[in-house]
Amino acid sequence: MADQTLLLWLPQTRSSQFYAYRQAVERHFRHLPLSDDLLQRSAAAQQIFDGKIKAQGGIFNPGTGQIRKDAIERAYEQTVEDLQTQFSASITLVIISFQHHNTPIQKGVARWHNVQQKIVDNSVSSMRYVNAVSIETTYIQRDKVVLNEVFGLDVTVAPLSDSTKYLKVLRRVFAPVMQS
Repeated sequence: MADQTLLLWLPQTRSSQFYAYRQAVERHFRHLPLSDDLLQRSAAAQQIFDGKIKAQGGIFNPGTGQIRKDAIERAYEQTVEDLQTQFSASITLVIISFQHHNTPIQKGVARWHNVQQKIVDNSVSSMRYVNAVSIETTYIQRDKVVLNEVFGLDVTVAPLSDSTKYLKVLRRVFAPVMQS
């Protein structure tokens, strides 16, 4: 039985606040040594996962607007079962999502989640805060061991054009699944 690794996006990455970041990260995939097979398997798995989420009534509680973590967990479990049957393999999932943070800027540099980014700041002697976006990856291994990492991605709007702005961060994030 061969091991298979699959990349899955959480549904909230399609929201308007994160959509441009998701598109930018996906454009960067072609600059990373990720196998075409991994990306194709992941696209097929994403469709299955999205269908499981939809079958659960979506991820948001209609009364509170909060994310239903139980629905996501059930969708993971059902997706893994389906994929193990489909691929006849042991599955490791890499779940990708984004987070917003209020990040301090000191002396023109924002530092958060293992990264730093220079900011044009006229008030370099004072401290202020800026909205920052981090990329979170959750690795769910075949033995159900869960590893979670969060790395700072950007304090500015995601690039709309082709860019290599996020390559350094994404190389670190996807290091476990990249080809040598």
